Amino acid sequence: MTFRHKLRLKRTYLAAAGAVALGTSGAAVLPQQFAKAAAPFDSTPVDAERTIALAQPLSGDRWNLVVLEQLEPAPPCWRRFEDGSVTTYEKNLPAGSCGLYSSSSAYSLRIAGNDLSHPWRLRVESRGPRLELLATSPEQATPLLVGSAEATGNGLVELQLAEGWSFGRRSFEGRSLNHLYVTNAEPLPVLLARAHAGGGELLGLATPPPPPSPIESATRLVASPSQNTRSQPASSRLARLESLRLGGSRGRSWEQPSAESEASGVVALQVVPYRP
Repeated sequence: MTFRHKLRLKRTYLAAAGAVALGTSGAAVLPQQFAKAAAPFDSTPVDAERTIALAQPLSGDRWNLVVLEQLEPAPPCWRRFEDGSVTTYEKNLPAGSCGLYSSSSAYSLRIAGNDLSHPWRLRVESRGPRLELLATSPEQATPLLVGSAEATGNGLVELQLAEGWSFGRRSFEGRSLNHLYVTNAEPLPVLLARAHAGGGELLGLATPPPPPSPIESATRLVASPSQNTRSQPASSRLARLESLRLGGSRGRSWEQPSAESEASGVVALQVVPYRP
């Protein structure tokens, strides 16, 4: 093999080794990039005075959730009336002064710091004169009550969020995104358990009754029939044994225990001296 041929083989080996090294480093970098992109979102609180949840009437007694956000101090995005109805002005305001969120792509659920996406969704249901904002999932038989209102007329109705619920803004790596959360800090199992309980407070474990006092224990011991014979004084038992010794038969060295003695668990043994 000539020197030139050896040099060519060496160059080919180095090129192949470099390609393998690049491929290995690329494989190590790509998972980190994907992991970074798949990192969970963060949430920052939104001022409750600058947001409003509205039930928008649709055809067929259907309703849609609409959320408005006051981005600029003025002019106002909505106006409240005494009967509970609301008028909005977002269509007549300059761009950037009012935020409108009217579909599931613009708002979602966030429970205990975790995003709840499909199959969870927010929807407004009509139950007589009452409107309820519910978080529902086909995997859960009982929905979560997020807000409610009394339906008035055929216009927009303001929904009052239930206790523990609030709005937050989605953020990623410190940047605010154009997406709102309906958030609750409690874990999902706790919220589901409360919903199954009818919305009431969850009861803790039953507390066992306290032990009886020494006086009550002594009273029960005396009153129990099975304990009466055992609680007799020692003098009474000695008197019974003495009567057996004096009046018992001289021909027997064993005396059958009485029913009372057998019931009490005491066996009397009598020794009679032999007299010819």
